[in-house]
Amino acid sequence: MVSFSGRHYRKFIILQCVRWYVSYALSYRNIEEMMAERGFEIDHATLNRWVLHYAPLLEKKAKKYKFPIHRSWRMDETYIKIKGKWHYFYRAVDKYGATVEFMVSKRRDKVAAKAFFRKAFLSNRRPLRINIDKSGSNMAALESMHKHSAEDEIAHQRIQHKTAVLSIQEFLINQNLSQITSEMTEATGSWTEGTGLFVNAKDGSLLQRYTNYL
Repeated sequence: MVSFSGRHYRKFIILQCVRWYVSYALSYRNIEEMMAERGFEIDHATLNRWVLHYAPLLEKKAKKYKFPIHRSWRMDETYIKIKGKWHYFYRAVDKYGATVEFMVSKRRDKVAAKAFFRKAFLSNRRPLRINIDKSGSNMAALESMHKHSAEDEIAHQRIQHKTAVLSIQEFLINQNLSQITSEMTEATGSWTEGTGLFVNAKDGSLLQRYTNYL
């Protein structure tokens, strides 16, 4: 249960502000101005505290209402720049383009790939097939997980064009991702590597659809 008790503003105002921030390329000052136009005087520092507090809680809550995905996945990773430094953005979608999972990592290696697969398997049905690019670390991670798992082996295929469904979606997310991670880092001094918080939230597919359940 996401609690809003003790807050100066009502729940629907907080949810609206958080959704605007994680769904669109808006800064805290943009939202401060938009809310002022609607008669609500909310400081940008307050908006920052709301996002830092509620975004992880909303993501966790929203995943309970996530629709089942197809058991054929396309997985890939790309580069993103956060505060001037390059990181790796892992992502998987199903055969119809529905989001499976995200993860941001400082490394692109077997350990990072395994962490991504564990995260994806934990929050979704285990896939029957995964199509990956020609990254050796992704293949090594899958083979290592098969050796230490009692479950049936997942079929995997290294075909570049089958992950092309990710390209447009990754491009669109990259336009906004650096802003949200940079601003949240500046506010807190750190950010959590290996989570899908920022990218999941920025995509908006979870928070935008399910805040009405809270």
